[in-house]
Amino acid sequence: MDRLLRVDQLWSWLPAFRAVGETQHMRRAAESLHVSPSALSRTVSLLQADAGAPLFVRVGRGLKLTRAGSTLLAATRDAMRIVHDALKQIESGVLTGEVRISSPGTITRMYVLPALASMRGEHPELRPSLDNRPQHELADLLRSGALDIAMTLDPVHDDALSSAAVGRYTSGVYCGRNHPLFDAPSPSLSEVTGHPFVAPPIDERGHPREGWPVEFPRRVLIQAAELQVGLDICMASSHLAVLPDRIAQPVVARGELKRLDLDIIPPTPFFAAHRVSVGTHGPAEVVAAAVLSIALTDPDPPTPARDAATASA
Repeated sequence: MDRLLRVDQLWSWLPAFRAVGETQHMRRAAESLHVSPSALSRTVSLLQADAGAPLFVRVGRGLKLTRAGSTLLAATRDAMRIVHDALKQIESGVLTGEVRISSPGTITRMYVLPALASMRGEHPELRPSLDNRPQHELADLLRSGALDIAMTLDPVHDDALSSAAVGRYTSGVYCGRNHPLFDAPSPSLSEVTGHPFVAPPIDERGHPREGWPVEFPRRVLIQAAELQVGLDICMASSHLAVLPDRIAQPVVARGELKRLDLDIIPPTPFFAAHRVSVGTHGPAEVVAAAVLSIALTDPDPPTPARDAATASA
């Protein structure tokens, strides 16, 4: 009973503590809760006194969580999430409401959109909200609940999150039907790199985002951040492009693209990161499972012979 009385005493302080812990700024947290900074400061002081350990240290004009504060913030988030998930299930008996997804455009087009379409019949009350947030923001957004799940090209390293490889997709070097290499049976690497490319901007590490190996120099004459733009340029001009096979093959089937016989692009793995739903199979797990199901349907990497057969069929 003593434990229940203690939890009952501090329960009302936890939303205030969470606001301060996530903003790490007393005034901003007070504004978000529509209370005065002095009142919020008193609440945090009462909680710290009850916890018997400092939860924050002051850093300049802001605050930083101590180890004890980080532990309590993680527990507070989990507790609030359990109550929130339980209320949703009580109200509807099914998964409902918004599911917030971050995903880069390529993964969204190839896997997330088909996965959401496949989920619609079983979970019609889920409302997907799609975004593409920077990699360095994802862990904080997932921990705080601002995102439910993130599909990424790099794993999210955080002990509080579930992060796992979902699949890997293959890519190839493609040219349009008016390109000089369209009728070449097996062009060499030097022949391929002698032609200009359209490609997305390089990533933060200086690596090509579409997987071209950095050890092979090439000329990128047009940068196109959007995959569809790069595909259109490749189809309509003398520029080569590295394209995911899953996206390019329907265009190959129409005779408008050709995959060159040059297998130097390594497969690209992709990952799913999310908080683990406590006691329920929540929206994040449902989305991850649906994306995995789509990924398992990826065909084997195409070959030029199969390309030709498909295009002439």
